[in-house]
Amino acid sequence: MKLWKNAVLIIFMISVVLPLGAQHSEAASKYVELELQWEDGRTSHIETLHKDGVTYGSFFSLGSGAGLQWEMKNDNMAVLKRDKKQIIVHMGSRIAEVDGRKVDMGREPVRYISHLYVPIRFLASALDGEVSNRDTKTGKVTVTGLNNYKDTFYGSMMGYSYMISAANGDLEITGVYSGHKTTIPLGIKDINMNTHDLALDFKWTPKNLLIVTIDYSNRKTGEYDLYSLVFKNQGLIRKSVAHGLKEQHEILKQDGTIHLIDDKNLRIIDDGSGKVLDVTNNSKENSSKKTTISIGLPDVGNDSTYEYLQFKRDLEEKFNIEVDLQELYPETKKGALTEQDVIDYTYKKVKNGELDLIIGLTPNKLAPLVKDNLLFDITDHIENKSNLHKGVLNSSVKGGNGRIYYISPVINTMYFVLQNENVFNDLGVDLLPLYPDYSEFLNTLNQLRSSSEEQDRTYSPIAFAVKNVDEDELFIGSQLRMFGYNLETPFYKDGQLMNDEWKALYRFFATMVRDYGKGYEEYENGIYPNDNIFSNGDYGMMFSNSFNMELYLNENFSREWNAQSPMKIKADFPIKVSFLPNKVEGEQQNIRQSSLALVKESDNKDILLEIMNYIFSEEYTLKMIESRGKYNHFSSYPLSYPTFYNDKTISILNRSYNENFDVSMIYDVDNGSAVEAYPIPDWYNDFDSAVNKALTDVYYEDKTIDESYEYIFELFEQ
Repeated sequence: MKLWKNAVLIIFMISVVLPLGAQHSEAASKYVELELQWEDGRTSHIETLHKDGVTYGSFFSLGSGAGLQWEMKNDNMAVLKRDKKQIIVHMGSRIAEVDGRKVDMGREPVRYISHLYVPIRFLASALDGEVSNRDTKTGKVTVTGLNNYKDTFYGSMMGYSYMISAANGDLEITGVYSGHKTTIPLGIKDINMNTHDLALDFKWTPKNLLIVTIDYSNRKTGEYDLYSLVFKNQGLIRKSVAHGLKEQHEILKQDGTIHLIDDKNLRIIDDGSGKVLDVTNNSKENSSKKTTISIGLPDVGNDSTYEYLQFKRDLEEKFNIEVDLQELYPETKKGALTEQDVIDYTYKKVKNGELDLIIGLTPNKLAPLVKDNLLFDITDHIENKSNLHKGVLNSSVKGGNGRIYYISPVINTMYFVLQNENVFNDLGVDLLPLYPDYSEFLNTLNQLRSSSEEQDRTYSPIAFAVKNVDEDELFIGSQLRMFGYNLETPFYKDGQLMNDEWKALYRFFATMVRDYGKGYEEYENGIYPNDNIFSNGDYGMMFSNSFNMELYLNENFSREWNAQSPMKIKADFPIKVSFLPNKVEGEQQNIRQSSLALVKESDNKDILLEIMNYIFSEEYTLKMIESRGKYNHFSSYPLSYPTFYNDKTISILNRSYNENFDVSMIYDVDNGSAVEAYPIPDWYNDFDSAVNKALTDVYYEDKTIDESYEYIFELFEQ
């Protein structure tokens, strides 16, 4: 690197301390006074260089005053930049670049003692100001309208740095020693230091809660927006945002309580625990009235399997609000309730302003609301995003065309393959990989069968019941449709029944029915439990879901089941878990999403975001896991897998499975295919029936698999 570059860098550091022009000498060119008037209200007077009839300004010093960062790109190029401003000058050239445009400065840059100078008229214009006056007697130059481009704001406290970037308006917290980063969505819009001031402040409470406030104030009107964050053990527990305040708000009171204000409410928080003690409305006429949150959900009644009444009580106690539960499955006089009835009814309630929050609906029912921009974009408001199931996030992003408008607090992977490790070991057959494809699965079944026959053993490759006793027709069509959720494509679209992906799945499924399907009467004295459960050690594999996995692997739940059910479940053999085969390569899970969504036009955004982040928190997840269903508001399964996960929640889930099943495999996935992420026609039962009839002919060998596939189309059209 050349000497002049090093010299410029060192001398610039000196020039920040010394007044501009402090190195004036009689041999130098003439100095003149330069008055700088900034849009943010600052005014400064300095001496600057006047040479050969041109007044120059210090490139780095004025750039620093404008909040720009400076650097030497190479030996001949100096740069000032921020996200929305970039100025580049080249040594030996009068052509500069301003925000990507080439600009003639009129003169080349000048290096003189401790500064790199450029013509002041050019530099003023590049900083969105202008030379407004030149005193012909004294030579004094006045520059007005100079902008401040500062776009990053910092604070620090107890080993953590706090940074707000104007690019997104959010707060990023970084552990100085660990390097771990956490982003807290604030959404401060259009940060402009020419008109506003932004300040971060830190205060500890008597019981060691940290209160961080961000004050973004309008210099002209005096109004300010107040962002208040309360942390406990470095974790955010409370957040509030109030816009357009005119008077100073005291957060930490002498009685030890914390007062958080937002656009509608004042919340009184207990120091130490962070619990909400009281919520009052900011307006005088409603000061004693609690905020009411209207939540739309599938059903409300006391016999609801989703425990929504418990959910209501929990939210009311935690947030000191009133919760109004509204059913979204309306009564109908025309017969059976259809999916379109639910979609239309929910849409109408949202348009009429009757709902704040929607929970428990599958994504296909929310799709029209996403399309018409009626749901709130929560992408940048999810606080624990790094702890959420990546497949669920991925699926939600797909449903929102790159943004997140709904997300499920729990996942329920619909089908697994359970493998009896004893059978595989006895027969000398390798277990399936975590994500087998169709051919691997069928080849493994063939190996199990042939090895069993060669060794004269009585093992069956798979427990796969496809028909009832004394009935000729199969009942397997609905399972094919459930398997098809992995494909992420509807079985009927644009007038076309099925597609190549569905055809491949059908061929796999029909092969299973033809080669391994059995009737109830062929299993265990004619008794065969639901969902193809194999309850002794004679079967190599079975298809399962999370409910059945609990029956086998969760000792407590298995004990409860066997105490109440005539069909006793016992599995005293080791079980290996893989995912259902699918055509898509790589790790993809079919996820049932009973989703949560915020209504865009709700007046209660701040509380809704707190409710959302509570549901996605470790606290809520632990309640769900430890209460065994009482907090299961988004799935009818006794224990669905929570969206939130960390070492603690994973270890608790694994203990509940007696370490027989590593739950982390559920979360170790980047790609998710949402069950019912696409609209399903109300006549999908016709599809199931057509598939049943086609597979029945395969089962009895009346048709080949290809013939039966074409037969589905004939039946469906009828």
